[in-house]
Amino acid sequence: MTQKKKAEIKITGIVIPVDWDEEQRVAEVAIATADEKEYRIKKTARGRQLFGHLQAYVEATGSLSESKDGGYVLTVKQYALQRPRDATP
Repeated sequence: MTQKKKAEIKITGIVIPVDWDEEQRVAEVAIATADEKEYRIKKTARGRQLFGHLQAYVEATGSLSESKDGGYVLTVKQYALQRPRDATP
């Protein structure tokens, strides 16, 4: 699925479902950022934890790779749930 390795990055955005299996369960998630980029999450142990945080605002750190189709794939090393910047206290 991934080809070119890139440097470690930190992104913030909302965890969204991007693919479903034949039983309509979420099969793949991504983080959608404010600049309208979408980073698919590699299914590692840490990445799978994000399946439990759909629609949550997160800050994630990890290695970025480029998929064969030109998209971004993030191998999550760590993440933290965040409050959206425009949310009221």
